[in-house]
Amino acid sequence: MTGISRLAALGAALFVATACGTSNAASGTATNRPTPIATMSAAEMAAMTSPATTAAAGSAAPAAASPAAAATTPAPTGAPAVNAGAPAATNTPTRTNAPAPTSAPVATTAPPAGATTVTVTLADMSIKLSASSVAAGTVTFNVSNGGTTDHEFVVLQTATAQNALPSDPANPSRALETGRAGKIESLAPRATGTLTLTLGSGSYVLICNNPAHYSALGMHTAFSVR
Repeated sequence: MTGISRLAALGAALFVATACGTSNAASGTATNRPTPIATMSAAEMAAMTSPATTAAAGSAAPAAASPAAAATTPAPTGAPAVNAGAPAATNTPTRTNAPAPTSAPVATTAPPAGATTVTVTLADMSIKLSASSVAAGTVTFNVSNGGTTDHEFVVLQTATAQNALPSDPANPSRALETGRAGKIESLAPRATGTLTLTLGSGSYVLICNNPAHYSALGMHTAFSVR
């Protein structure tokens, strides 16, 4: 604002104040009357027209209302992390070894019709029979190993006494198998086997001929066919 404009504004203000003071005086109210401009000195008028005085006389403009706080939008949450790569494969279960099979029993077949059946049990120091004599013809021996070690079953047709068989020259721990009619080899403990033979009349000896089983363990017995 220029100096002339300020003086005009100040004069208007003093005029209003003077009028108000005269009115107040008429109503009996004491008021402080401003000094008329005509009685002011040049220094006082300069002081009143200075920017500082003018600013003091005016009321400060109210501060502009601050805008409403902007609503804050919550920051978007991050997108869920995508699993990188395929999920780890689970450990392949370890293949367990199958238990070692026990010695399988020798396959058995049904005895032929009309065959005579003899049950044979091999013990560690003997051979036990369900019958020591049968009729000539088809004979089926159902053999089981009831001992604690491997055994075998040999049928020999011989007139030699059961305990007098000669030793095998090639293997002295075994008996010589002269007149052998049939044999089941190497039956494990608790294993079974079947031997079916056609036997004519005569004397027989049934033995286990594993090394030393005949001579040392006494695994032999007499058998006859009528």
